[in-house]
Amino acid sequence: MTIDQQRIDIKAGVHTFSGYSAHEAQKDMINFVKRMYYKPEHIRIDYGDEVARQAFAACYRELLPYCEVVAVKYHDKGR
Repeated sequence: MTIDQQRIDIKAGVHTFSGYSAHEAQKDMINFVKRMYYKPEHIRIDYGDEVARQAFAACYRELLPYCEVVAVKYHDKGR
């Protein structure tokens, strides 16, 4: 993945949610993180338009105040 012109190797598990509306998928992702025993220290959101990404990020920031949450801009995705 490329963020801010820097290549970053991601060493993480990937979980895919399909068959949900955007709103339902967001709730499922938040609930997924709530149930994690070890909470993440960093979250990058590459999901939806700018308003949706910022709203999603705000939910995570409230849930995990110590976590670095970034709503990745389209041009920062490395595509």
